[in-house]
Amino acid sequence: MRAQADGLRIGITGNAHTDGTAIIVLIQANSGGQNILQHLVPGFPARWPCAADGHHARHGLRPRPAVLHQLASGSIYTDQVNLTTSGATKTYLGHGTLNNGSGALTGGTNTYGVAVAMDNTNSGGVTASSVANAANATKGLEALFPYAALNLPATEQLRAGRTVKIAAAIVNTSGQFGNQWLPGCPAGAASLGAAPNMNNAGRPAGLRTDAPDTSPALRLGRLQR
Repeated sequence: MRAQADGLRIGITGNAHTDGTAIIVLIQANSGGQNILQHLVPGFPARWPCAADGHHARHGLRPRPAVLHQLASGSIYTDQVNLTTSGATKTYLGHGTLNNGSGALTGGTNTYGVAVAMDNTNSGGVTASSVANAANATKGLEALFPYAALNLPATEQLRAGRTVKIAAAIVNTSGQFGNQWLPGCPAGAASLGAAPNMNNAGRPAGLRTDAPDTSPALRLGRLQR
């Protein structure tokens, strides 16, 4: 995650099935988000069931936008949901082409020019039994969110001192959360199912809200010229 002059850049290495599997990214950029995610399903593509409706985010994370990237055939489809304490509204931002190096989204309403690209050819770093070499992976999802798309101030001076946190997960076509999370699941963790409660004491220690907060965070400041 990196702050730059034209917006917040987020990169997540890895790959996913292209059968409707989704990568969901939760972004806490402002106050007033939801810790228990509600109303995430209405208006979503029919092939993405209600995995996140009722999900308790970990460590008190209160995402304001939730961004769903759904992979199908050779395309990536992106929806952004604005989560507030009173409900949620969904905007289909558009779709792009996998592996073509372009972040352009077409066919939707992309008022602020969010850019999303996915190189789904990653084959290194993580195996079925080990994540020891995860840092070696260099391909995956990359997105650029202009600050206005996250309801952040337009000027560096007003953004300075704010902290942005993210979490991300894979959701399969049955509507179940898997065990691929950012921050990562403990070794050997099972899939978490639909609407997992991260406040549940029965969850692995690394996924409970009483565990140390390891959510990726970025404190915004003045950019160096």
